[in-house]
Amino acid sequence: MSVYYLGRDARITHEVFESRCPQYQCFLIRDLEYVHTVHEEALFALAASPPVRVCSAGASGASVLVAVAGWPVFDQPGVTVGGLVGLAVALSAVVLSRRARRRPLEVRAVYRGRLVCLYCTTDRQALGQVTRALLRVLEHNEDTR
Repeated sequence: MSVYYLGRDARITHEVFESRCPQYQCFLIRDLEYVHTVHEEALFALAASPPVRVCSAGASGASVLVAVAGWPVFDQPGVTVGGLVGLAVALSAVVLSRRARRRPLEVRAVYRGRLVCLYCTTDRQALGQVTRALLRVLEHNEDTR
């Protein structure tokens, strides 16, 4: 028996796909059709990127400084209000980024005539490894037919 992937929440051999995400399931490889990943929306993919997370956290800190120091230093209440508005926008980006990182990523397929979720995770690297292993086993089974 050839093992194509062995992780803590999935195992892929040349005959079966076993997954513990979202719950334990076992699928025969020969009965899987139309295997695909669920694509993320562009906004969530952008929000989960490291540059957006870092910049939004930095902008939050800068906005706090402007809001706190704005009125006494510049003697302008508008600077403090601008800092508070900037803080609200930056914190919204932080919240969106956190939610986007926790969005589940899924591998789905048609199994014996019904659409099923084969694997679900929030880890992009694990999703990529499982997807590549599943494609390799499907290609191997196509070649041996």
